[in-house]
Amino acid sequence: MKRQIVLILLLFAGILIQTTILNILPLNISPDLSMIMLVYFSIRYGSATSQVSGFASGLMQDFVSLSPLGFNCFIKTVLGFLTGFFHERLIMDPIIFPIFSVSVVTIFKGILQFLLIELFSIPLSAARVFSSKLLMEILINALLAPIIFQFLKILLDRAFPDRKTL
Repeated sequence: MKRQIVLILLLFAGILIQTTILNILPLNISPDLSMIMLVYFSIRYGSATSQVSGFASGLMQDFVSLSPLGFNCFIKTVLGFLTGFFHERLIMDPIIFPIFSVSVVTIFKGILQFLLIELFSIPLSAARVFSSKLLMEILINALLAPIIFQFLKILLDRAFPDRKTL
């Protein structure tokens, strides 16, 4: 339970950084820090932990964004569930694996966003999902993934030294 609370607090911190500090940068696109962190948590701790973390971080992201309530919540819960299947099934390379896994999950996030927008006729532009913005988000997320994965590994190894690490 203590671990779950720490993970959710880290995700909340990522969302706050993403929605405040990174929005002032001259880039029109900010990385999805909470998604990158969720991928790491999913692979390290499995589906059950990442579903709860994804639900909580998606709900907070819905509250601080203009998206409909439940939009990000659903996406992050599904992403946490699916990436959690790779728990203890992959060997984590410190550079290639984070880049590849976060890139694939970002593409899948774009597909889920498109499906939700079309399925529920959400007044967002579906063309916005599949555009150069998605390509830039994939690139930014992929470049930040090894740094964030390494930071989280060090932080969580110190916070929970008795846990099995990747």
